[in-house]
Order: sequence, then structure tokens, then C-alpha cells
Amino acid sequence: MKTLSIFVLITVVLSSALVWAQEVLPVIPDITETEMESEWMAPEITEPEPPPPPPSVTPDLLLFKRTPTIDGQIELGEWDTHFRFEYVEANVSTYVNWDNENLYIACRSSQPVDLLVILDCNNDGWFHGSDNYEFTARQARNNGSPTLSVSRYESQKSTGTVAAPLTAAEAAAFLMKAGSNPGAYVYEIAIPKSAATGLELKQGRKIGLKLSVGFGDQYTTWIPVAMLGEVQTAELVAAKSSASSPLAISTNIRDSRLAPGEELVAKVTLKNNGDTIQTVDTLVIGGEGRTSKLLGSQLVRPGSIEPGKSFSTTFKTSIPKTALPGSEALGIEVRSDENVISTSLVSFDVLPPYAVTLEMDNAPAKPGEYCKVAVKIRNNTQKQLRGNVKLNLPEGWDLRWSDGTKQFLIPHEDGEQRIVFRVKVPEKWNGKAPILAEVEANSCIVSASEVLEVK
Repeated sequence: MKTLSIFVLITVVLSSALVWAQEVLPVIPDITETEMESEWMAPEITEPEPPPPPPSVTPDLLLFKRTPTIDGQIELGEWDTHFRFEYVEANVSTYVNWDNENLYIACRSSQPVDLLVILDCNNDGWFHGSDNYEFTARQARNNGSPTLSVSRYESQKSTGTVAAPLTAAEAAAFLMKAGSNPGAYVYEIAIPKSAATGLELKQGRKIGLKLSVGFGDQYTTWIPVAMLGEVQTAELVAAKSSASSPLAISTNIRDSRLAPGEELVAKVTLKNNGDTIQTVDTLVIGGEGRTSKLLGSQLVRPGSIEPGKSFSTTFKTSIPKTALPGSEALGIEVRSDENVISTSLVSFDVLPPYAVTLEMDNAPAKPGEYCKVAVKIRNNTQKQLRGNVKLNLPEGWDLRWSDGTKQFLIPHEDGEQRIVFRVKVPEKWNGKAPILAEVEANSCIVSASEVLEVK
């Protein structure tokens, strides 16, 4: 009886506990084996989406004559765009210009990139002849400095295409400046003209050119891909016009070679090549881009131009005396109802008043004998040029029939004069002698120096 009472008591207690649990605790459903497996399976890992394919870009192959400043900074209106694109959250712009001395190439990007430039100087086919250059500009790595590597390739029937080593003078002639700010990484490169490699810089000249930009830690993605045979023909031009309007713009600069202080005179003509009347509200003439700070501007209201008819106006402005030598741009803008319907660019050169070079007629010279040193002066002004030439020699050297100073007169623009000095070399002189010529004219002094070898 006692045992039975204990059993009944336990049963009552367990039954009460069960009722309490059902009331308080949630009901746990039955879980199948399959559900348990799925519950504990690792989440599926998805591969990241690959980057989009490189964009297709269309470069501007008309390379305008304009002189930028190679300082690692790209200023507004300083360069002409070659192409632009966006790729993997990066904005990239490349630029190409030229003048009488250099071909200029630049790149600006929102993230660090490498720049590859392929140049076929004679435009006779990549890997043909000895005029093929490959330039690679790289941003700083491992706390180093940005670098520019240059390779030249030549192709011969006997050896095929091989890398041709550059001399120290050739390598030093290429100039690169790199700059970086948050969101702006810049390369600026100057490639000098060269008779040896065939890089000739003049209006109408055609060159082979290809620019590519490399992305990523390994810089394996190039945009556009610079494959062999894909070098494109680019033309050096001194004038460009838009072709979106039947109004054709022609600009004739009376003298495109000007010295500081001289007057630029340009005749601008609009011709209506369409079948309907063209109304021009305003014609704006002035410096374009960076040159806008150099020149004055003029606004003209041509009105209506009949089909086949023309409108002409003459623009005049002075070149500031503080203007630096280089190629600048005159811009013409045609507007109708506040909309730009046509534009044009024309290049002109700002030159120093005169150029000075030294020529050694008897080099190398011999000790104790006379030699001739000629100072050649070229007049770049629109007026006659009159001044003095002074020749500075090492101590102990003698001048015959002169105290070292002579006068000159060049009566017209582009004229040249050659002033010859007879110089006696000391008896015991051996080695190299520095020669300096100073030319003073128009309140300006221009100097030139050369080294005369004596042996």
C-alpha cells in the first residue's frame, strides 16, 4: 500500500508538470532527417561577377598644334582630348598635341594606371624600319617614383625585328612629369623631333599612334588593347573645324609667326554651303582654352547668310610682351539662338624676337692657329632688326680685327645674318673651350653657347 501510494504521487506530480510544460513551452514540431540536413548545410558561395569588358573608344586622330606645359598638372584649356572612357569606376582621359619641337602626350585618371604609347614615326607600319618606339609610364610603386621606360625597335631583313638600344643622349631627350592628387593621377610626356628616328613635326605629317591604359595590381588589362597591326594613322594639323552645320568656317591669319608685342590679324569667313538661309546671331573670335588669357576677343553679329553667300570680318589683337614662346590657338564660335552651331580652331606660333645659333667653321681647332666662330641671327619680328653681337671667350684667347663686339642689321622678317669672328687659340691650349655669344636687340638679350674642341 505504501509503494502504491508513492507511485500514485509520482504519477500525479509528473502529470501536473506535463500540463504546465504544455501551457508554458512552445510545441516543437517533428523534424525530418532531410530537414535537419538542410538546416545545417553551409550556405552556397557565389563567385563575384567579372568586371565588364573594356569599353570601345574612338580616338580623335586629328592632332592639333598647341604647346602645353609639361609640369605634371593638366590645366583647363591646356590640352586637346584624344579619347575618354569610364571603366571599373575609373574615369580616364588621354591627350595629344604637337608643336615645332615636340609631340606631347598626357593622361589623367581617377585611379593609378599605367600608360602605354606605341609610336610609328614614319607611319610605315609597326615593326617596320627603325622608327618604332614603345613608351611605358608607370605610377610610383613601393614608395618609389613614377617611371618612364622607352624601347625602340628596328626591323631588318637579315635579323627580323629586334630591340635597338638607346644612347644616353636619346634616353635623356624624352621628358616626363607625373603628378597625383586624390582622384587625379597625371602623366605628361614630351617626345622631341628627331631626324635619326624620322619623327618630323609639321602640318600634314602622318604618324602611327596607339595609346592604351593598364588597370589592376598587375596592370594586365589594357584599354584599348594595343595589338600588333592596330597602330592607327594620326595627322598633325594646325586647324580644325566642326562639321555639324552647313556653315563652313575659314580663317586666314596674315602672319602665323609672331613675336611678343606684335599684332595678330586674322580674316574669318563664314560660307553657307546649305540650301536654306542660315541665321547667325553672334560670331565670337578670340583665344581658345589657355590662350584666352593671352588674346583679346571680338563679338560680331552677322545676321542672315543666303545659300552660297559668305560673311567675312577681320579680327585684330596684340600679343603681350610677356608671352612665352610656343604654339597657341585662335578659336571661332558660331552661335544661333544661344546654341553653338559651329566651331573652329587655328594655331599660330609665338616666337622670341630672334633666334641665335653658334657655328664653328674650323672645328676641331689647333693650338696657336686662327679659327672662325660664326654667330647666326634669325629675325622673327615683322620689322627690321638692329643690334649688337658680343663674343665671350676663355681667358687668354685673342680676337682678330675686333674687340669682341659687332653690329648687325636684318632688314626684313625671316631674314638671317651671319656674323663671323676670327679667333686665335693659345699655343698651349688643349681640350674643350666654352664659347658664348650674346645678341642684344629690341631691349632683349638672347645668348647661345657651344664648346669648341682644340687638339
